[in-house]
Amino acid sequence: MPQGARRRPHIHKQHADAFYVLEGEVTFGLGPELEKVVAPAGTFVLVPAGVIHGFDNEGPTEARF
Repeated sequence: MPQGARRRPHIHKQHADAFYVLEGEVTFGLGPELEKVVAPAGTFVLVPAGVIHGFDNEGPTEARF
């Protein structure tokens, strides 16, 4: 994910989303208030079905996840 890229908030009604950050840092917005969670390399994030979420790369480098 290039620096500055973002994925708009969305919901999956039928499946969970799972993320594992390999390089860089990804900022997730989770839940109805899109609470920010910063996930550096080595972090696992699981978003259950029905939970609004989005994510972006606010870090100084490209992120892989």
